[in-house]
Amino acid sequence: MQKQHPTPVVTPLVQEHVDRARDGEFTVQRCERDGARFYPPSSNCPTCLGTDLSWQPVSGRATLWSWITIHQPYLKAFTDEIPYVVAYVELEEGPYLMSTLIGVDPADLRRDLPLQLALEPYGADDVPLPVFSPA
Repeated sequence: MQKQHPTPVVTPLVQEHVDRARDGEFTVQRCERDGARFYPPSSNCPTCLGTDLSWQPVSGRATLWSWITIHQPYLKAFTDEIPYVVAYVELEEGPYLMSTLIGVDPADLRRDLPLQLALEPYGADDVPLPVFSPA
């Protein structure tokens, strides 16, 4: 049975990112002015406010920075997944992002744990979102 997660909204700002993710490539934005890499997407660089931005693929390697185990079903769509781990991870290329950890016992988590990215389809449109598991 397919999970009934909420469908992420795909705006023109993220369309290329989503299209590339559907092809198995996760990207972050890069500012051509100062070289900053960032996620989530924005129409301006968060460091210099520049608008000359491109999408850059990342390796998928990351480390665990912080996490929390969710025991309460805050959203009905995730009730069957309780408990689950929400994590703040640092990509090898620099940006931090919030995601979900899969295939892990919360008791085994530690700061700087090596992680590997996977793309998991969410919602009715199967929009690929990043999730991580121990490397």
